[in-house]
Amino acid sequence: MPFADPIGGYYDLIYEPAIKKTGLTPVRADTDIFGTGKIIEQIWAWLETAKVLVAELTRQESQCSI
Repeated sequence: MPFADPIGGYYDLIYEPAIKKTGLTPVRADTDIFGTGKIIEQIWAWLETAKVLVAELTRQESQCSI
């Protein structure tokens, strides 16, 4: 999900509290996964063990017109 507001702020305000309320542990790849090695391998390892995945999939709008 994007890091900048407004969408980036939704994680702290909406997603994280809602996920915790269900008894699950929220993990965000850009802030919660730390370790040596390739980051993509660490992300895949988390994805393979996740019970639920929440993904923000909106696309960035182009700033130019043709």
